[in-house]
Amino acid sequence: MPECASIPVFLQEIVQNLQADYKCGVWTSTITGHTILAATHPGMYKFFNVSEDRKHMPMAAATTYVVLNNTAGRQVMDKLVNCSMTKECMAPDGANLWCKQPDVYNDKYADCHRYDQSALALALAECTDDPKDFQVTSELVCINRGIQ
Repeated sequence: MPECASIPVFLQEIVQNLQADYKCGVWTSTITGHTILAATHPGMYKFFNVSEDRKHMPMAAATTYVVLNNTAGRQVMDKLVNCSMTKECMAPDGANLWCKQPDVYNDKYADCHRYDQSALALALAECTDDPKDFQVTSELVCINRGIQ
């Protein structure tokens, strides 16, 4: 079974460092292993102001995240909430959860959609082009995917 991280990060440290270390006011605990483009229905893009380049960023995981109550954190959450209140944004017609393999891991649209995870990733991509501004691997949260 793979280890999730080698350096422990604790919630108190995250909260204390969130404003200084995480430009977008959001800390996500894991990455997905694929890009935004691979697992986001094209219909969602019209609700976010994201360049073509940023669609190729690693997708932020929506599994566990911490949001700072500041301007940057509220902007990200406002985008996520506004999308969730609009069916055409959160669940565009034809959206499908299951991805075509191996396209999802080759930065190609894999005919799938990650709903809230796609919305969070696009809101963060509006904020920055550097995943280090919101992502960190930590032992605080450990997620192992796959069949056991």
